[in-house]
Amino acid sequence: MAVNTDKSQAIILRKDHSNITHNTLEFFDEEIEWVTEVKYLELIIDNKLTFRQHIQYLKEKFWSKINMCLPLIGKYSKLSLYIKVLIFKRILRPFLTYAAPIWGQAAPTNKKKTQVIPNKLLKIITNAPWYSPSKKYQKAALYSNTNYRAIKL
Repeated sequence: MAVNTDKSQAIILRKDHSNITHNTLEFFDEEIEWVTEVKYLELIIDNKLTFRQHIQYLKEKFWSKINMCLPLIGKYSKLSLYIKVLIFKRILRPFLTYAAPIWGQAAPTNKKKTQVIPNKLLKIITNAPWYSPSKKYQKAALYSNTNYRAIKL
């Protein structure tokens, strides 16, 4: 069996803020570095399991995808609302909900950040003013705020 120790990292998951120095960890006679966050299968896991870094990464990546789709779903798009919502549900939402059962246990403030992203996008899709309440557009787009699942009106 071949293991690339250059790509291997060690992390300790804990709640407290202790700065304990860790003993060196060796694997196949090579030292493995201790880190505070690890990226595995596009999920960033930090040592306190707050998922703050993952959600920040998710926001940046999601908005880059939205900017690519903006000509299709934006204000001047000639597509119907049904097609715009379909683009959201089939292309954009799966990216946002990837590994949600894992990072769904994040801190409430971080989870709130993930709920703001689709709310802004739904206002873009429906050409709504930024100051209007989001709940009206969530129902119009067959969107559930808490579970990211389709609902029937």
